[in-house]
Amino acid sequence: MPRVRANMRRMRAEEEIANDLIAAASGGVHLMGVAGVGMAGLAAQLHWIGFDVTGCDLKESPFSEWARRQGVEIFAGHSQKHLSEELKAVVRSTAVPADHPELLAAEDLELPVLRRGNLLAAIVNACGSVAVAGTHGKTTTAAMLAQVLRGAGMDAGFFVGAMVDRLQGASGFGSDIFVAEADESDGTLACYRPERAILTNADIDHLEHYDGEDSLWNCFRDFVSQTRKNVVYNYDDLRAREIASSAGSSLGYGFLEGADVRGADYRQSAHSCEFKLLLPDGAEEPIELPVAGIFNASNALAVCAFCSSIGIDSETIARELALYRPPRRRFEHVARVDGVEVYMDYSHHPTEIKALLQSVQEMEFNRLVAVFQPHRYTRTLALAAQFPAAFHAVDRLVLAPVFAASEEAVEGGSSRDLLRRFEEDPEIDAVLSEDLEHAWRLARDFAQAGDLLLLIGAGDIEQMAEWIRPADKR
Repeated sequence: MPRVRANMRRMRAEEEIANDLIAAASGGVHLMGVAGVGMAGLAAQLHWIGFDVTGCDLKESPFSEWARRQGVEIFAGHSQKHLSEELKAVVRSTAVPADHPELLAAEDLELPVLRRGNLLAAIVNACGSVAVAGTHGKTTTAAMLAQVLRGAGMDAGFFVGAMVDRLQGASGFGSDIFVAEADESDGTLACYRPERAILTNADIDHLEHYDGEDSLWNCFRDFVSQTRKNVVYNYDDLRAREIASSAGSSLGYGFLEGADVRGADYRQSAHSCEFKLLLPDGAEEPIELPVAGIFNASNALAVCAFCSSIGIDSETIARELALYRPPRRRFEHVARVDGVEVYMDYSHHPTEIKALLQSVQEMEFNRLVAVFQPHRYTRTLALAAQFPAAFHAVDRLVLAPVFAASEEAVEGGSSRDLLRRFEEDPEIDAVLSEDLEHAWRLARDFAQAGDLLLLIGAGDIEQMAEWIRPADKR
């Protein structure tokens, strides 16, 4: 309990600084870790609303290059020379440790040090906004919503945790409404006071930050209760339904009877799905999505519910959903190599992985081979018992080392520990790799013409795609 109170005091102090900073919208802000997609997107937003923005990271990335093209000045490497007394704040990603020399220099200069979530929440709080939260699906839902709003003629700004080709980036400026993916991983979700909100679901995750499940659920409850107008929530998710009960005004969506905005007659093929949209006024509209999976249909229902609640007609919603293009790393086709179709997906939680593997069953393939890179030692330890069942649809699994995501190793949370769980399940044929290069060699040897190969994980497993794509051109 003392830890919870201390974290709450710190978070509220950071929230106040961030809100004051965004209200002023001027001066210099420096971002550490700008090569990550979330930090790059935030850097661009701060630049667009009037700040002089600089950023740095150990290595360049497509995200930092994108931010540079938006007008952000980016330095290679970390250095105390990036800081000055004139800066209004320093923002750090979770990958930057608190004892980093550049952060210690910021403290010596008495500069406020904020987390990404603090400033993003402050931007959301200061404008007409919709914040999309939930353990699963928030990136897809936010990207889908921004595309539909823009297609419907609204000047919609957006912030999502992935690059979206149809939106030309991970972040964009707009004057009518701001769509933001709101992350619960570090507790800053409780700082959001959006005009409107979407809650896709609520599942156990990120317990390394929270003092148990109740603390996590309370963070979601704070988010919902602080929403200024209405909350659109997933009626099919019991936890989300319970959390949404604390909202002043709410609208439930789902496939179950009782949802205010309901989907019916769901069908899917290898690369698409469709359902009938049933609105509260009795109107019906056929919805077709160019992506498969009941989870994508659920995300589309969230968009339908939200858009109909602000007056967008169902024909326009259906038209724009048919044109939807998913964010990168969301079941993204990588290559076809020696007759093997290779796809990449960001799933890293057992619930997400199970839904992903269910969605590919409509595709035609001989065997399903997967490379999985667990994300964070703490998550691997906490959810270890749930992972084997999530992979039952896989014929051969290559387990890569855990992507640490700035964490120190945790006893019982390694990929070798996870392998022991898989070995206890007779339905799993799993092998441990030494590193990503070894994982690719193993997968390449296992997969044969006619097979489907999935690269699964939220870490740097995307490097494998860069090795595979040249092979597609041989």
